[in-house]
Amino acid sequence: MSETARGKSAQVAHEDTTRIAGRLFWAPAPRRMVLPILVFSLFGGFLLTYPARIETSIGDVLYRAVFVFAIPALVSGAVTKSLAEGLGGRMYLRRSMLMSFLGLVILDGILLVATIGLTLYSLATGTPYAFSVQRVVLLGYAAVLWVRFVILAGTSHSNYLRSLPAAIVHPILGLVGLAAFVHTTTGDWLTAALVFAIFLATAIGFTEIAKRPLQRAFGVNGLKLMRYTLDHLTELGDEGREEIESFFTAISVPARVRVGAVTFRTPTQTKVVLVAPMVHPGPMGYVGGSDLPAKLRAGLEDVAEAVLVAHGPTTHDENPANTKEVEKLAPLVKELIRSAPVSSTASPMVRVREGKANVCVQVFGGRALIVASLAPNPTDDIESAVGFAAMQEARLAGAAEAVFVDAHNCMEVGSGLTHFGTAAAHDIITATRTAVETTLANPSGPLRVGVGARRDLATPEEGIGSEGISTNSISRHRDPITTSW
Repeated sequence: MSETARGKSAQVAHEDTTRIAGRLFWAPAPRRMVLPILVFSLFGGFLLTYPARIETSIGDVLYRAVFVFAIPALVSGAVTKSLAEGLGGRMYLRRSMLMSFLGLVILDGILLVATIGLTLYSLATGTPYAFSVQRVVLLGYAAVLWVRFVILAGTSHSNYLRSLPAAIVHPILGLVGLAAFVHTTTGDWLTAALVFAIFLATAIGFTEIAKRPLQRAFGVNGLKLMRYTLDHLTELGDEGREEIESFFTAISVPARVRVGAVTFRTPTQTKVVLVAPMVHPGPMGYVGGSDLPAKLRAGLEDVAEAVLVAHGPTTHDENPANTKEVEKLAPLVKELIRSAPVSSTASPMVRVREGKANVCVQVFGGRALIVASLAPNPTDDIESAVGFAAMQEARLAGAAEAVFVDAHNCMEVGSGLTHFGTAAAHDIITATRTAVETTLANPSGPLRVGVGARRDLATPEEGIGSEGISTNSISRHRDPITTSW
């Protein structure tokens, strides 16, 4: 019997992507690549003069290191950016220098394998080593062409003709440098052209295969999507955002989402609004709902002095497909602010622990603010169905309405969602009802509210977004205990 493979959910796919993204790295600064390039160039020059004694061949080593290896690598590293961007691609100097260094690693590796193989053959047959690996440079630079073309097609421009000049500059310079030391004929250059053509054809075939799955499934060029994603992650701005969002929009489905808000205001002005939308702040960078707190604050600055955006019960399945979908939230929150019932009293905050769940509840005028966590147990998002069930339990316990917040304070990628029907979900729902019942049984009193925020405390790579840290402190009149959300 054959089994049909189950498709991944958006959450699982995002976890896989997060693990891959964790292996991404910033290319070193260009000046830091100069010394490694020179070292590998010297090693390549040594391989080209092997087995001559280094004392007598130091001049030959240096000449070959400079003209066959170093100059082609450094010049190609400097001009690749201009060639790629001049033809509509995207390239950074640090990336082009890293590509040049990678080309030397490949070239030296092939020369080293050839040298070792010929040395072993000489030892096994007992014949003097009289071989020259200089023509193996052609094969090495053909491999360099293959790698550079695939990289440029995926990260600079998916059009093969536009990527070719930047891809071939390093190999061509290398062969020109080799021609200064090796007598070449027209046949040699034709052979080089044939070898390059074969390697280039296989590189094109590889890229066609690589982009085919997304092309067949969604009609999207996978190489273009990868380029836009890398551009966006590199620039951390609007670069590539529209193109990525158009892809997500093409595969998205309509959804109705719940938005909860708790407003604190004076008789004349709204001071603080705490928003907990069932819209997930993802998927990455500034695409769609990513950086949701900053986007919502920008849309609500005209109606509230402080905007705090909490993580609602939602997963990556509820990522907004594009920025326009996110822009629909602010008008809805403004309507909630205008129509929200007013109360000047609040209950004390009650914390209930049930199994793995840790639930805090505070009631304002009969309406419950629920904050749930599974800390210190590692977890990821709480599913929306769990939030709906917990809010329904709050109503059954006597609350007029409820807003659910996923504290999300013990996250570990890959630890799994809190699905409806699991033991952890049951703990959250049970703890919510108990906490609401306990809270409603306590007397309410006049409240005081304070709010503070510090933005740009750290970079996104350090785990804190552009909104930094915000806190909303609530205390009842003559109550020494202050609750901070």
